[in-house]
Amino acid sequence: MSEYERIKLPNEEIVKLYQEGMSEQALAKKYDVTRNVIVRRLNRSGIRRRTIKEACQLHMNQLTTEQKRIITKACHDKVRGSIKTHSVLVNRAKGIQEKYTLSIYEKLFLQAFQEANISVIPQFAIDIFNVDFAIPSLKLAIEIDGGNWHDSEKKRKQDSKKTLYLTLQGWKVVRFSNHQRKIEQVIKDAISEITPMVLT
Repeated sequence: MSEYERIKLPNEEIVKLYQEGMSEQALAKKYDVTRNVIVRRLNRSGIRRRTIKEACQLHMNQLTTEQKRIITKACHDKVRGSIKTHSVLVNRAKGIQEKYTLSIYEKLFLQAFQEANISVIPQFAIDIFNVDFAIPSLKLAIEIDGGNWHDSEKKRKQDSKKTLYLTLQGWKVVRFSNHQRKIEQVIKDAISEITPMVLT
């Protein structure tokens, strides 16, 4: 005797509820069966099952604003209190290099570098750090300090720690700040300073 003969379930209703957003586990609980039974019913009905990402997104969409706030806070608290290993930090830096997002100032700098035929790598990973732009063959790290947040004590300490590490590893670090200066002039100065380094 097949499962469909042994277990009488309203298959059309199951499909409808699943398509409306009910999870496989919730359906299993509703009809007092195992999750595998629900999965087989959905497969037999030709329903494409949601991916983990889709299921998580759907779950989040069904939460109230307060529930989302509580979950987000719990996640932040867990990450904030965790100690990340060196290998985790190195991999994170590599991930940032592979999938970087440039600020508006960094985009302007990148465009200027390209127009000046200066080949740079954005968000280049060096151990646990990322530098805004790098010319690895010259061991030249280029940092763009845009906005007032670079003046904060926390950011100054982070920048100092990064600069010290890079310097000890034989990198030359040059910084350009558009704080209280027009970005066009800062870019012009940067190109003028870096071009001779590339040509030598």
